Amino acid sequence: MNKNNTKTKTNDNKNDNTTLIHNYNLLNYYTFWCLTWYILYKLNIVTLYPLSIFLVIFIPSTYITLIYIISSKDKFAKYFFIIFISCLFHYGPLIDLLRDKNVNIKKLINVNVILLNLILLNLYIYYLNSKKLDINKIYNEVYFNNKLI
Repeated sequence: MNKNNTKTKTNDNKNDNTTLIHNYNLLNYYTFWCLTWYILYKLNIVTLYPLSIFLVIFIPSTYITLIYIISSKDKFAKYFFIIFISCLFHYGPLIDLLRDKNVNIKKLINVNVILLNLILLNLYIYYLNSKKLDINKIYNEVYFNNKLI
C-alpha cells in the first residue's frame, strides 16, 4: 500500500472540515431547510403544504433525539437545551400543521409537494457536497461526540 494513500485517524480528523466550528452553519442541517419551507408557508409566500416534509423527518429526528437522551453525558443545562431546541424545531411545526382542520390527502401528497420535497433534498445534498461536508459526521460527531464544542 502506498504511504501517501494511507490515512491515519488523526490525519483524517485533522483534515476533515465537517466538525470544525467555522463550519457550523444552519444550512448544514436539513431541519433548517424544512423550517424555511414551513415559515414561507405560514407567511403565505409558498402555498404548498409542508406537512409531508415533517412527516419524512419525524423518524430520523426522533431517533437522533432518543439516542441523544439515552447516551448523552452533557451537563443538565446543555442536555435540556438541546432536547428543547430539537423538539421545538422538529415537532413544533408538525403539531401546528396537524392542527389544521383542512388537511386532506390531496393537500398532503400531490405532484408539486413531492417535487418540492425531492428538489429540497437534492439541493441539501448538493450543498453538503459542494462544501465537502459529510452528513454522518454533521449529525453523529456534533451531537454525540461533542466535537463542535
